[in-house]
Amino acid sequence: MLHILGVALEVLVQGGVELGKKSTSLILHLQPKSVPFRELLRPFLVPALCQLEDSPAEAMAYVIRWKGRRITLDGSAALANGVFLHLERDFDAAVPFEEIKETVLKMKRPCSLS
Repeated sequence: MLHILGVALEVLVQGGVELGKKSTSLILHLQPKSVPFRELLRPFLVPALCQLEDSPAEAMAYVIRWKGRRITLDGSAALANGVFLHLERDFDAAVPFEEIKETVLKMKRPCSLS
């Protein structure tokens, strides 16, 4: 997929297209077979929120943002009992595709909360 994307970008540039800011997005829908998706997401639930009600949470989603980077973890609308994972990262126009590819493949650990 990255090779195809690289070729497509090269064709655009050779055709005279000037590329601006770039944003990567990797989306994955997973369908666990042995555990309900809510149980997979439950460890991320903050105890203070969980204690607001006596009954268990029916749905939960997590969106974490840093400058130029976002992660979304949610229930999947595409798969029954599925988990939706969305990783996004922004890059300046000057960053070459090879560097973007390297960065995405390495998935550097994001910084902690300040």
